[in-house]
Amino acid sequence: SSVFRDIVAFPQPSADTELIDGSPVVSLHDSAADVEVLLRAIFDSSYFMPPPERVCLDVILGILRLSHKYDIEYLHRRALSHLSLEYYFTSVDQYRPRPTSGHILFDSDDGILDHISLIEAATEVGALWLLPIAYYYASVPGRGALRDTIPTGASESILQKCITAFADLILGNVSVSRFLSVPSTAECQLEEHC
Repeated sequence: SSVFRDIVAFPQPSADTELIDGSPVVSLHDSAADVEVLLRAIFDSSYFMPPPERVCLDVILGILRLSHKYDIEYLHRRALSHLSLEYYFTSVDQYRPRPTSGHILFDSDDGILDHISLIEAATEVGALWLLPIAYYYASVPGRGALRDTIPTGASESILQKCITAFADLILGNVSVSRFLSVPSTAECQLEEHC
C-alpha cells in the first residue's frame, strides 16, 4: 500500500509520542471493526480468500472501504469480486441460482440493512455497477419492512429510494402480469384482435 509505505517514511517521533513495544502509535480514523478485518486480511492470507469462499458481508465491506482508502489494490479487487458475484449480472442466466450463489453471509434476517450497508459502501468507493441489484434486493421486502429499519439508523435517503423503487416494482409486476395473462374468450372474439 502506498499509504502505509508513506507512514514508514515519516520522520521519527519525538520523545513525547505514545509508543507500544517501542513502535509509535498511528491513529487511524476508521471504525475499529473495519481496521481489524483489514489487518487480518493483510497479515493472515487465509482470512479473506477469493470467492466462492464463504465470508460475512461486514468483512467484505470493511475490507472494501479501507482497501480503497489505503490503496491496497489486491484486497480491493478481491472484495469487489465477492460482491460482483452476488450483485452484478449481465444476463438473466447469471441471475438464476448457481453453485457460487449464497457465499456471502448476511447479518440480518431480511437483509435490508445489509443491502443498505452495501449501497453506502459501493457508492463510497465508486462501485456503481453493484447498485441496481443492491437497491432491488433492499426494495423487495416492501414498504413496511423498509420503514422498520429507520430506528436502526439506516440512511433515510437510501430508504426513500427503496420505498419509491418498491412502488415501481409493484406497478411493473401488474403491467407484466397483465401482458402475460391470457385474455378471456368474452374479451377476445376474434383471434387477430387478441
